[in-house]
Amino acid sequence: MPTSASTDEYLDTRSTELTEYHYPFSDIALQPAELKNVANLSRMVDLCQSAGDFLMTQTLLERLFQTITEQIDSDKPSFNSDAISIARILIEIYRKVSERLESIARKLDLNINMVMGVVPLIHRAVVMNNRLLMSTILDQAETTSNTDFVGRNAVHIAMEHRASESLDVLWNSGHGETLMLSSDFFGRRPIHIAAEIGFVDCIRVIPIPPSRFENHRGSELWKGPLAPYNDSLQAAARNGHLEMVKLLLANGLIANTPVRRRSGRTALQVAVEGGHIEVVKILLESGAEVNAEPAEINGKTALQVAAERGSLQLMSLLLANGAAINASPSDSGGRTALQAAAEKGHLEICLRLVLNGALINDKPARFEGRTALQAAAEGGHAGVVLLLLDKGAHVNTYPAQGGVTALQAAVKSGNTEIIQLLISKGADINAVSQCQGSRTALQAAAETGNREIFDLLLMMGARINTYEGTSHTSALQAAAQGGHLEIVQEILKRGAHVNILSPANLLIGAALPAASAEGHAEIVQLLLCNGADISFVAPNTGGFTTSALQAAARNGHLDIVNMLVAERADVNAEGSSYFGATALQAAAANGHLEIASVLLNNGADVNGIGSHGGEILTVLESAIEYGHVGIIRQLLEYRVIVKNKEIALAESTGNLVVVDILKTYKEPIEYAEV
Repeated sequence: MPTSASTDEYLDTRSTELTEYHYPFSDIALQPAELKNVANLSRMVDLCQSAGDFLMTQTLLERLFQTITEQIDSDKPSFNSDAISIARILIEIYRKVSERLESIARKLDLNINMVMGVVPLIHRAVVMNNRLLMSTILDQAETTSNTDFVGRNAVHIAMEHRASESLDVLWNSGHGETLMLSSDFFGRRPIHIAAEIGFVDCIRVIPIPPSRFENHRGSELWKGPLAPYNDSLQAAARNGHLEMVKLLLANGLIANTPVRRRSGRTALQVAVEGGHIEVVKILLESGAEVNAEPAEINGKTALQVAAERGSLQLMSLLLANGAAINASPSDSGGRTALQAAAEKGHLEICLRLVLNGALINDKPARFEGRTALQAAAEGGHAGVVLLLLDKGAHVNTYPAQGGVTALQAAVKSGNTEIIQLLISKGADINAVSQCQGSRTALQAAAETGNREIFDLLLMMGARINTYEGTSHTSALQAAAQGGHLEIVQEILKRGAHVNILSPANLLIGAALPAASAEGHAEIVQLLLCNGADISFVAPNTGGFTTSALQAAARNGHLDIVNMLVAERADVNAEGSSYFGATALQAAAANGHLEIASVLLNNGADVNGIGSHGGEILTVLESAIEYGHVGIIRQLLEYRVIVKNKEIALAESTGNLVVVDILKTYKEPIEYAEV
């Protein structure tokens, strides 16, 4: 297939067979008279017959459109009626070549729209915003309903490019209203695109009220950047297009269009979100509901949005128009006005809200919610925390699902000042929450490796050997997994149980497997020196935990494998029942050739079996499944037993190299149907 850079050269090589009708693309516009010959049309299409001419065909379309545009240019001194005749021939060529490109794409199993191979001719013309060009193309029976790869028709394109001349031609083509009622793949009608970019001329061109073209039900399908919008008024308000908002309101749209229940926004909410105060004023004057309920997921009332933005001006305007200061947060991820301001650290906004009666200890959202104090602590906003504590914020409020206590939040933010403030007010150092992956404050500090906070919590009485919380991870396990050597040393110095095991932990087991899995060799050595049980294997809980050797082998940590083997780790230990691969199986599945060699040289069973994702596999099957040829050859050298099921597995993967290796392997082999 020729590249675009070599297209002309490629055509030149075919000049002998196209002597009479040879048209280098760069010269096509110079032979208008000959283009009237219908035979030449066939020759032009012949250029695109080969399935390998995909790029050449695309280039031809580009050159054709350039030529059509040059012919139909009313500003050219040489323009005359003959140019229209020539353009019509070119348009027919364009149509034929487009059909050929689609045929080529099908042969190549390409989606013609997704590769942007054929841009509908009418779309190209729309962008030019040339009345004569548009009229000529439409006179040639070019359909106005052709769509691009996201379902946009010609009017969508006209709106997007502010092509008022093209829009006028399309509207008067007899299909204008149908096109205006057509939605793209995201549920957007042309009026929505016009509103989003503030194309006010479209309202003047089209003599029907915009409300006629709304599609609230279809808008439920919207995705991507337009997801919050439910009508054109919301789209215009979000982007601050004041004139468009005024025109839409004057032409029948209402300020309180219903929004999508789960994630929609009202026009007022999105205007506040964008900080467009003049738009907010117009909407309020037009009757927008200032206390419209927020969407269920991360939704906020207009006042909650203003508080989150930190805009005193917007907040004052909304309060003056009756905004409820203590409106409840949305169910998932919502915030009250005070919680939203506290989370962003807007001290002045928080103070104004408190003085106007905002509830300090209002309940958080049910999912991922935060009290005002928890939100401020998590954001590291010491001034807001101090204000809230002075006003009576409860320091030990139990967190929402997916939430954290105020102290845990402060540890997460790494703010020592806030931690000390909270502890001085009676924060429970050893408190836990029940959200997924929750930690005590000490566990969180150990995991992040913040030594200053870790030492402070220990000094204030945090427990070392606890594994409360749904993460079921002790401070030692958390620090070992995170690779924080100094904290591990401190924990061991203070008498931590080196082999403490979280009974329900399905991820990392004891501290030694945790450090081994992450490749922290110094910590592995330290734990071994302090009595870590190298023979420990997680109980058969159906979980994911493994021995230290299995963990190191799986993740490719050769130095740790050598260390553990030297300490006489059991190379054939069984793992847990679900992802419990033996060490050799783990190395084979992940292609770690050197580690497999170390294990085999130290007595690993080449025919051992284990579990992977609940499926019982041999070592050889693990290597075959992931196509690790080097491992397979190595296993064969150690006289692995090859069964018919291994050969069948290799055939099912389509790896012919592996199939050939296994079929030519002579001994030992079992030809039983296993």
